Amino acid sequence: MSTIYFSLKTNVKAPYIVGSSILVIIGYIVLITTHTAGAQYVGTFLTAAGVYTTSAMALSGPGKNVSAQTKQAVVLALQISLGDLGAITGVLVYQPTIIIIALGCTILTGLTATALYIFMSHENKLRGQLKAQNAVSEKGHGEDSWGDGWKGEDEIERRRALGDRHPAWRYRL
Repeated sequence: MSTIYFSLKTNVKAPYIVGSSILVIIGYIVLITTHTAGAQYVGTFLTAAGVYTTSAMALSGPGKNVSAQTKQAVVLALQISLGDLGAITGVLVYQPTIIIIALGCTILTGLTATALYIFMSHENKLRGQLKAQNAVSEKGHGEDSWGDGWKGEDEIERRRALGDRHPAWRYRL
């Protein structure tokens, strides 16, 4: 709960997803390398704490990084569909003695979150530079500060039409 709380306070998810993935990796390593009940118990708790945190934060990300309602509906439907396929695959692939596959999937989750964070940070930075250039070169053009003549209701409709392709759109990391 505290991880999600701090994620909401800082408005950043990816570092917390990576941190939770590391917790899962440590838990799996403990489960693989130890054979005493106490150590396995600790490994189980570490793994569970990381998995539930990672899952909750990873599931909330895709719907917030697309803007149009239709696009959000498609993204969320794909997320649910692929999640269901993952559950079916998990039943067929995971065997009780093979934790290494779960460990590999966890490492892949951490790497994917890192790559998305880097890409989206870079894209936000480029869009911020574009906005700064337009604001400096075209001062005094009204509400949108892009200096392209779109103001008021026209600007609102334009943002709605462009969605996450609009230069003012920022990804939520």
